[in-house]
Amino acid sequence: FTIKAKSKKDSAEDDSNGSLGGLLAKPSEYDVSFTFPASGDDRPTIAVLDAWYEISDPIDEEDLVTGKPSKPLVEFKNLRFSIHDKSRVVLVGPNGCGKSTLLKLLVGDLTPQKGEVSLHRDLKLGRHDQHHDGLFDGLLEEGTGKQSKEMSATKLLERKFGIQTQDARKLLGKAGLESNAHLTPCSKLSGGQKSRVAFAALCATSQNILILDEPTNHLDLESV
Repeated sequence: FTIKAKSKKDSAEDDSNGSLGGLLAKPSEYDVSFTFPASGDDRPTIAVLDAWYEISDPIDEEDLVTGKPSKPLVEFKNLRFSIHDKSRVVLVGPNGCGKSTLLKLLVGDLTPQKGEVSLHRDLKLGRHDQHHDGLFDGLLEEGTGKQSKEMSATKLLERKFGIQTQDARKLLGKAGLESNAHLTPCSKLSGGQKSRVAFAALCATSQNILILDEPTNHLDLESV
């Protein structure tokens, strides 16, 4: 599916005939288009079978006196559900309630302490992390074994997806990244610019399922 938005860039110019000087010119607009290609295969799924997971809270002074364990910060019990390419799920809750933890369980970053989370072997999974940590997965500096965060957004897409320069820049442009930032090292981009690079990466290939962790962070209102 495709999400399109129009954003406005304000510019102050005098009226062309000078009779009404000081009026604002009509704002110019640019299009932002997030196009997420679907794989066309509705079989691959994520299945959660009686999964348990908890994150324990450090023992406070009262617990030291009573000897009772404190209540877990995050606690999931007997989770049983599945997700497929027709699913539309939104997680809503206060900070610290476990939304990101649940997403990490679904993608296999965390292993349940009981039960099972099963990802289909043919699953094509697209992910957007709120801290953009996944952008450089699999991209290493030659000879160092370290993630290369000094490469530009254009080079990142070229190497990550094996695409041509013009195709990489087209994806970045559609995601709203200004052209002068296409060749800037990713480490020097702002949070909003990195989000646009992350969306361009999601739009580069087809997926069965998209998992987005706070995707609206850093974006302008039109893009949101």
